[in-house]
Amino acid sequence: MTPISNLGFQSEFVISQLEADILVKPEYTVLKTASNPSYYFGNLLALSVPISTHSKEEWLKIFTHEFKDMPKVEHLTFSWVRNNENELAIIESFTSAGFEFEEMHILALNKSAFKEPIKLNQTPVYRALTSQEDWEQWIQLSIADQQGDYSEEGLKTYLTRKAKNYNQLEKAQLGNYLGAFVNNQLIGYAGLYHKDALGRFQNVHVIPEYQNQKIASTLLTLLIQNAPSSLQSLVIVADEHYHATALYQSLGFSIVERECSLCWWPESHRKTAV
Repeated sequence: MTPISNLGFQSEFVISQLEADILVKPEYTVLKTASNPSYYFGNLLALSVPISTHSKEEWLKIFTHEFKDMPKVEHLTFSWVRNNENELAIIESFTSAGFEFEEMHILALNKSAFKEPIKLNQTPVYRALTSQEDWEQWIQLSIADQQGDYSEEGLKTYLTRKAKNYNQLEKAQLGNYLGAFVNNQLIGYAGLYHKDALGRFQNVHVIPEYQNQKIASTLLTLLIQNAPSSLQSLVIVADEHYHATALYQSLGFSIVERECSLCWWPESHRKTAV
């Protein structure tokens, strides 16, 4: 496990543990995922000091220096845990330069405190994603679910590499991806992966036509029921405005951190690119 206290970052390393390298510096930790250079949150600086410690220009120089050996990393990503400092001015200096700012809820739960729903939705068939067709469906639904300004071609490349990593994690018995199927069509999915006693959920999603039917809570319940006994702490990362945060809290999860990020990517990665 990484030595920094940022739980969101620690759980991100759970997903990247087979392919990522970590370098700890006094003011930040460098996460590098050479096998997926367009993985914005797999190639980043996780700050252990307030972002106001340096100016935007200084942080950009630091990032460029740390990733000079990875020319295929064309983006810039910084993450940190929000504190009580006034960060508005430094954040605005980034967003005015084209960075996207996000604040995520880091929700955590001790597995023994999980509040299993009274009723599960047993209508779909719940099974692991195994075939190429399963993963192709997952890629298409993941692309459709994306809200950001990302090109479809770039997303498909990124997601194909992510699927390969998920399969490698499953082969190493470090977790799995569970899908909900109706007439062999994937309509919902979620993953749970672990390192030591820490587990991280990944991409909990149900397509709009099947939302609010307890499918997401059923996916989470089945994953937890089949998790190894050594797993103690469970983490979910969700956008602060994401409606499912209330669902997670109803299952016993609580918000333990607010993780901020700033990310910039070039025009060639955007859906508006010609």
